[in-house]
Amino acid sequence: MYLPSSGVVYEYLSAVLSDVLHCQREPLALCLALLQYDKQLVTAELSASPHPSVTHLHQYYSKWLPQQCREQLFTSSECQLKGLPTPVSFPALMKDAFSRGPSTLLEATFRENVEGTLASMSISDFPVAIKQMLLYIKSTVDNLGTFSKDVGTAPLKTLMGILLELVTMLQGFQKNTSPEPAAETSKEGSDLFLEINQLSSVEGNKEQILVSALDSIFKHPCFEQWFLSLELAALPPHTLNPVRLKNLCAQLNDDILALLKTSTPTLHALGRLDLIASYMGAIERAVLKELTEKGSQATKKQSRPFQALLSLHSYMHSSNLRDVVSKLLLLPQESLISGGGEGTPAELSVYGRAALQILTESKAEPSRDHGVCLSPAHLRGLSTLLLSCSSAALEAFLLQTLSSEPGSAKLIHTDVLLHCLRGPLPATRAIGALLLQNCSTHRLGFELWCLEPANTEKLSDETGTFLPLVNTYLQVASREDPARPKDVQKEVVKVLKQALLSKLSQRVLGNLTEDSGAQLAETLANLIRLCANIKDTVDLVNTLPSALQKVDSFERWQLVDVITEKLADCPEEQETWRKSVVTAALKCLVAAFSHSKEPAAPWAKQEQSILGRLQGLLVGLLISPVLFV
Repeated sequence: MYLPSSGVVYEYLSAVLSDVLHCQREPLALCLALLQYDKQLVTAELSASPHPSVTHLHQYYSKWLPQQCREQLFTSSECQLKGLPTPVSFPALMKDAFSRGPSTLLEATFRENVEGTLASMSISDFPVAIKQMLLYIKSTVDNLGTFSKDVGTAPLKTLMGILLELVTMLQGFQKNTSPEPAAETSKEGSDLFLEINQLSSVEGNKEQILVSALDSIFKHPCFEQWFLSLELAALPPHTLNPVRLKNLCAQLNDDILALLKTSTPTLHALGRLDLIASYMGAIERAVLKELTEKGSQATKKQSRPFQALLSLHSYMHSSNLRDVVSKLLLLPQESLISGGGEGTPAELSVYGRAALQILTESKAEPSRDHGVCLSPAHLRGLSTLLLSCSSAALEAFLLQTLSSEPGSAKLIHTDVLLHCLRGPLPATRAIGALLLQNCSTHRLGFELWCLEPANTEKLSDETGTFLPLVNTYLQVASREDPARPKDVQKEVVKVLKQALLSKLSQRVLGNLTEDSGAQLAETLANLIRLCANIKDTVDLVNTLPSALQKVDSFERWQLVDVITEKLADCPEEQETWRKSVVTAALKCLVAAFSHSKEPAAPWAKQEQSILGRLQGLLVGLLISPVLFV
């Protein structure tokens, strides 16, 4: 009965029934039941006026009744809302604003009030609050066609923004507080109500509350049905005109993607990526559909499916991701690059950049087991891209791939090496070196390149630029390979000796730094070992001992052993050489000691190495047929 003295009871029942309503995905059945109860109360013909909370609840749930089912059960004087408390909690504030209409959601004061109520929420308030927001969002989507053009999708954007803020805050609760052991709860029955044991142990079930909240969001039919529905040509039933439909899909997709980007790392950490499996599937299908229908032409704007793909690909199943990357890399070349007109360098298109980003990030996080195995066709596609456009990111990825998978060098097009030789920047030099090191076909290509007179001159003029490539080639040139003509190798080594031996010798004998000295000395040592004879080393034998005494760089000592080997057939000259090296070693050690007497000095290891070499030389001299005097 409507008794004036029972106002607190009416307010309590109204609040409980409102929460039950908020937990409905399809509220029509509950609203029809409430309508029947109200009809019974009206027909009871009680003289007392109904409590304001009762009339307000009637007006509230009537929003979800079809127009033909709505009835004016109370007179206008009875429907006055005076006597209702001012909303101070988040659910009450949202309920009041939603009841007033969509324009209320756009007021600045409303947003300020929301911020204040959010700050006072406890973790136990979130499950129902999130379901309340989901109900409002679904209702807004269903009624969007009735909004004015000026309002548009702005109320939906506001509601989705508040939902995102709730999720962010709830994740903050889960991260910033240590969860207590979770109480056992039964999953049987409806999830419309929070059980008593859930309420009593809510603080100890933060992880469970978070998972339950995210489940209610991402399993909601409104989100699952509308996400990328326009791109998949699978729209839910609607009555919107094309313009409003496009605006609705764009707004919902952007907001749902924001929720996914915020929640997916947490779901991954909790082992519950199954909650977003339908969204990952939708992304894959939409991307593959776009590539099938529009992949033959380069696009300048990133579509929403690709925005979602690039944001979430790290969490996709590896087999699905491989299908997407394979489809991308097997697109026509004109689809993967853009530009390249007069005076405009070609660059990767949206599709080309997407493929490269996925591959690069997949390589960077192999622990997630989402790596993409590149087939020969994929590598040929990447090679073609590198030849067709300028991309530092693509060069970095190929370098990373060749470093981690040396065998893939055999799958790279031979023109890639020529590309590296034409523009020998640090990244391309490193790529070229790995190709030479791991593939005989690329070595043959380098040999043929070196035999061209113009290139031989370039090697001599730009020695420092090509030094890494020459050094790598000299290290592997002597490998047995039946497919490579030996006469070509001999001719190339001869050309390299004529072009570089004298120049490298002069640079090694000059002033060196620790950075440049290592590769210079190593390249010269490899060149001497591979092709020099005794006559070629005469100048070095005479002048190197003096240079060995310097402490600007200890890298020159790499040449000692190779020269000693070259003098093996001339015992007397070898003995003289050893004596000069012993003298140089002693003077070098004295010079190094005078520069720094601290044991932990940067040169300590090098000094130890020279001491060891000195001991070996002295022993060799003592057992030599020629006496040491």
